[in-house]
Amino acid sequence: MPNDISGGRNAQEAVTAAGDRATHFIFTHKVFASLDGYFGLSHEQREPVFFVSFGEVNAALPFTTLCREFAIDPESDDGKLLEVVAQGLRYVKEIRPGDSIPRELLDGSASWTVEEVHRRRSTQRIRIQVASYGDGEEMLVFDLAEMARLTGAADFESRYLNGCRKLAQKLGLKRGGDEKTVIRRIDALAREITYIEALRDRFNKIRSVQRGLTELRRAYSRDPVIRPDIDRALALIRAPMDDFEGVFTNLYAQVSEILLVLMAYGPYVAFIRDSRDELHNGMMRWDGLVTEWENLIVQASQSNETLVKSAYRFLATNYPQAGDWTLVGKLEAQKELRFGNAALAS
Repeated sequence: MPNDISGGRNAQEAVTAAGDRATHFIFTHKVFASLDGYFGLSHEQREPVFFVSFGEVNAALPFTTLCREFAIDPESDDGKLLEVVAQGLRYVKEIRPGDSIPRELLDGSASWTVEEVHRRRSTQRIRIQVASYGDGEEMLVFDLAEMARLTGAADFESRYLNGCRKLAQKLGLKRGGDEKTVIRRIDALAREITYIEALRDRFNKIRSVQRGLTELRRAYSRDPVIRPDIDRALALIRAPMDDFEGVFTNLYAQVSEILLVLMAYGPYVAFIRDSRDELHNGMMRWDGLVTEWENLIVQASQSNETLVKSAYRFLATNYPQAGDWTLVGKLEAQKELRFGNAALAS
């Protein structure tokens, strides 16, 4: 529970400043205007709660308790909006009364930003895929230097446009200039993949915790107390790392044939967004731990022993047993619902 949740904007001001109830968390019950609180996930159970201060006491009220204590009917507008809050906490860490509803719930787009490097990387990779399709041997390239070399070649633009024309023909777009329709669709696909590129970089930062534990294991090779803690943390961290990696591998396998993607564009975009949202939701909880470990100096020290204990507590709380976190399985089930028996096997 936060030690201090004071200093936030006044809830009533937030409600007044906000716009339409359809796009903002605008509550009518006075508890949300009179108390300076916010919604988040509880630290232990990861359930939606309302964090609020009563004098010197900080409280985390589960929604059932909140509704019971303040007579909020679950079927009322406020009660239904609390359900939207619970969904919204999959995409953002905290929500205050008056905040805008995450865009994932409104139109499916992401509510967080990406950097230009991610846009460039996504665009280069998909354009290479299209150009190689036109050459007769479609490929996905992940090496950044190779991507820059290929897209910088003098003949790359003509090869890319040739790929667009061939795709237009396969899609039954016979009129001249219809490759422009394909180009627009490819550009839109690249924008969707941009968020996956950003998440790949975020995952690399998470994996640095695993690498740090491995390096500290050598530094504490003869320590009978800390070494077992490191070993337990390494055992627990393996499952979520493999699961994250599996989602990325599965996703890129699904978009490895550009013609199939363009033929079933809507379902593919929905699958990409499902993957994006599940990855983002799974990674949010790691942010604090990643920050703690980002300046690691590999040596035996009191501060590093604290880091190890913090990592173990985090992993034991969030991933207590290998196999509990089945993100790949969840996305596979979603894929079956969206695509049925279509030829989308990895």
